[in-house]
Amino acid sequence: MRTSSIRESDSTGRHTTTYRQLIELNNGVSIIDTPGMREIGMANTELGIDNTFSDIAKLEKQCKFSDCQHDTEPGCAVKAAIESGDLSVDRYILYKSLSSENTKNYAKKKEISKWAKAAKKIKRDSF
Repeated sequence: MRTSSIRESDSTGRHTTTYRQLIELNNGVSIIDTPGMREIGMANTELGIDNTFSDIAKLEKQCKFSDCQHDTEPGCAVKAAIESGDLSVDRYILYKSLSSENTKNYAKKKEISKWAKAAKKIKRDSF
């Protein structure tokens, strides 16, 4: 892979590559080179999260309250599984993080859709 030097003025890299590529190293590390992209995020992953964390989804259904936040509510099956060691705290934190990101992405997409509809209506009504 071709590389360039780091700019001294702002300590950032320079765009060198012009195509995407996945580089897999011998030690199991993967590097994704995506020129021009600043961020990679999740899109529409609710089903994937539920499938990957089916154990947690199953536990959530056993909570006393359907809107349980798994924090201080009594009868929380998720909290009980963490306390008993049946569910890893790290796994639960990862699940909550991915679920939260998915919820934020959904809200953002909904907001963009709302503004796009409003812009189309203004355009349609103006001409």
